[in-house]
Amino acid sequence: MTRRFGLALALAFFLVPSLADAAALLRLTPIGWSPSAYEAAGYPLDPALIGPDGFRLTYHGGGNDPLSDPVLLILAIPDSTAAPTLTPTLLGGSLAGVTANLGGGPYYGGSWNSTTGSAGFFDSSAGSQSVYQFIGLTDPNGGGADSESFANWNGDTGLAGWNLFVYSLFFTPDFNRGDFVEFATSLLLPDGTFVVGYGLNGAGGVQATPFTFAGRVTVPEPGTLSLVIPALGLLFVRRRKRTR
Repeated sequence: MTRRFGLALALAFFLVPSLADAAALLRLTPIGWSPSAYEAAGYPLDPALIGPDGFRLTYHGGGNDPLSDPVLLILAIPDSTAAPTLTPTLLGGSLAGVTANLGGGPYYGGSWNSTTGSAGFFDSSAGSQSVYQFIGLTDPNGGGADSESFANWNGDTGLAGWNLFVYSLFFTPDFNRGDFVEFATSLLLPDGTFVVGYGLNGAGGVQATPFTFAGRVTVPEPGTLSLVIPALGLLFVRRRKRTR
């Protein structure tokens, strides 16, 4: 376990995860953690905790059809108009290469700046729209989109809004079930940043990220690392016992 991620987990509210969406699709986890390992360790979902300097994206479930290029990655960043560069650092499964372009397109009916990737400011004015609907993406089959709402994001963080940035990901070969890529960010992401994915398979089926498996950046408080890490396991076990 990395020092940053261990601290983030310890500082979070340790809740028993809801696994209602256990077959889900494009999943976010911290660097170095597969969805199955993260889940088996009992770490928080609704959403998953990730560090400020990178994350892993996995095509986990959703059938055996590969996703068509591009797959979209959406970063929702509070209090910042700067979008980081994403650099692939580790590929898994059948992948031989990944390119992450800020902006591009737009694709799949969405609307964003093709150069900067900016897709607007997501706040209470979105109403009941999910972030996917807010951007205008095609979503005929749901794909977990409804739960990526302002109400869920605000309820989880208390934040009032997020600047949205869209990245177009191109995979060699296509993104298949079980494949993953880890990205490092050129800028540290602020606390409360959300990361979600979106794609279409060859049959037009939507694969997206429900709130249960979104990534949310959790930044540790300064000066607490040495005190928190040794107690991480005990804290989590106690929390699970209390919430059963």
